[in-house]
Amino acid sequence: MTLSAATPEALQAQVEQYRKFVLEHPEVTLGDLCFSANTTRERLARRISLIVQSRDDLLEQLASQNIQQRYKPAAAAASRCAFLFAEQGNPWQVGYQLYATQPQFRAQLDRCDEILQPIWQRSLTSLLYTDADGRSLLQDPRYGRPALFAAQYAIANLWMSWGVTPSAVV
Repeated sequence: MTLSAATPEALQAQVEQYRKFVLEHPEVTLGDLCFSANTTRERLARRISLIVQSRDDLLEQLASQNIQQRYKPAAAAASRCAFLFAEQGNPWQVGYQLYATQPQFRAQLDRCDEILQPIWQRSLTSLLYTDADGRSLLQDPRYGRPALFAAQYAIANLWMSWGVTPSAVV
């Protein structure tokens, strides 16, 4: 889960609001909390990321956050990164769960599907995720390479939507 705010004080208040919300709403799943925090809020300069396995873990980490002492401004904490994509792979294995759970990934892959359908006369997403017989077509470089590129393009866009911007793509 990543939280962000414009000031350290606002970030501390947000941490406390999330802790209170988690305590008062046990019916909200951990997945829904993290998804909403990561996708519905603007990415601001002061950030904190938590890796949690359970609601109790989240509550413990939220309670232990002293933002005034701990936060790092995003610009100061940022480091250069590159996205490295392989020339070979199984695009249906790469993105199945992402396609099912991440709207940004799904939107980009669907965009590639719209571009490829008139050329292939078949659906990229169908080949990748529903058409088991069609997967054999992905062994053919005419289908496999563009499908792999589409999956990698969608992954890169997903990372960038989360605020991870590469200085290079290889």
